[in-house]
Amino acid sequence: MWQREPTLADFCFNSPLAEIASQLLCTTKVNLLYHQIFVKDSSEIAERTDWHNDLAYWPVRGSTMSLWLALDEVDEERGALEFIRGSHDWNRWFDIVGPVERNSDFEPLPKFDVERDKHEMLSWQMQPGDVVGFHALTVHGAYANRKPN
Repeated sequence: MWQREPTLADFCFNSPLAEIASQLLCTTKVNLLYHQIFVKDSSEIAERTDWHNDLAYWPVRGSTMSLWLALDEVDEERGALEFIRGSHDWNRWFDIVGPVERNSDFEPLPKFDVERDKHEMLSWQMQPGDVVGFHALTVHGAYANRKPN
């Protein structure tokens, strides 16, 4: 999208996000792999975003992270992200979800909602402009947006 929208290009390359990623990764060079905008409109069917880890979707390996920037106020009622603490240390690659070709090298996704008592789940309220950075193998999902617009 940054290639078509100058405002997004400016944000991708001139905002503090690259410096944040550089500090978190302890490196002086950061590459932008891609960016994406998620819209969870409550007027549509309110659905949870399935558990997954991001790295399984990308054709890269090594020190990779995701930065998630809130554009609106976010809490459990408004689709907040939820993470499984320490899951990046499992070094487990879970099969991707959605209408895409599966990779037989990846594990089937466990029923983390059923296993909630076996894991420490983390989630935060966020204000517009707040950022969460996490390792791309961290298992995460998101609550449904149940708040009317």
